[in-house]
Amino acid sequence: MNGLAVVEKASIRFIVKLDEEEHKISETVKIKFILKNIGDKTITLIFPTSQIFDFLITDIDGKYIYQWSSGKIFLPVVTHIELKRGESIQRVLEWIPSGPSIYILKGFTKRFYLDGETLKLEAPPLRLKINLNSNRGWHVPIAPLG
Repeated sequence: MNGLAVVEKASIRFIVKLDEEEHKISETVKIKFILKNIGDKTITLIFPTSQIFDFLITDIDGKYIYQWSSGKIFLPVVTHIELKRGESIQRVLEWIPSGPSIYILKGFTKRFYLDGETLKLEAPPLRLKINLNSNRGWHVPIAPLG
């Protein structure tokens, strides 16, 4: 496991990357989201609001813990993002965990339009381990998903 999840659809590569796979309680987890044009021509992504990315945190059993967009307000404006061949858009979203556990992070884009097609990209889930502290104490081994 490398804290990286990738999915490709049409001419888009969607990447979700954890800054680290292990953190301690109250330490900020930074999650990088990347949309990259892997096609041969310039494309325009059209989002119905200012929100582009989101993520959901669940426990290992799938119980809801946190969603980044929950309680946030996004501008109700159509957002056009033009990407030339090889170009990308990147954002870093953050989460501060409150308890030790192994969590599942599910990163996704909001619904958008590309060449008349409606898309919503979801990266494969990532495991994230939160410890009591970085040097001693609580420890749970990480097993592969599936």
